[in-house]
Amino acid sequence: MQCLDLPGRIYLPRNTPRQKHERIRSLGGDAVEIMVTGETYDRAYQAARTHADETGAMLVLAFDAPATIAGQGTVGREIAEQLGEVPHRVIVPIGGGGLLAGIAAWFAGNAPETQLIGVEAAGAASMTAALRAGRPVALESVDTFVDGAAVQTAGSIPFR
Repeated sequence: MQCLDLPGRIYLPRNTPRQKHERIRSLGGDAVEIMVTGETYDRAYQAARTHADETGAMLVLAFDAPATIAGQGTVGREIAEQLGEVPHRVIVPIGGGGLLAGIAAWFAGNAPETQLIGVEAAGAASMTAALRAGRPVALESVDTFVDGAAVQTAGSIPFR
């Protein structure tokens, strides 16, 4: 947003580590306003959704949008480039599933022989719950210990 000179708001839960706040500020500069609200990603997302609905602001989803997933897929390319070869196996953390979906798409098109393994925090296994139910379902509670992967409901696009 800073490069494009566009203002933006980023909604973060209260348990977001200080270093993540600092990194957002260093990348976004004065163009980004950090809004800290709620105890979980899902609460922060709801606040962002409410703001977008009330103001007409564009909501950029963290993991459940094709463009976001495509962007996250570049991590697969970066892995291969930094290793200098295609890995046999990649272990990917799962929150809402966008990172895994993006990396899976990249490897499917460029190195389908690479095995991908998704891992979740035991207290925030939203994709495991979705796979068991055959669709994304909301977890009754989420352990926020792993802040970046503590998502109550896996994304419907990454689930597919």
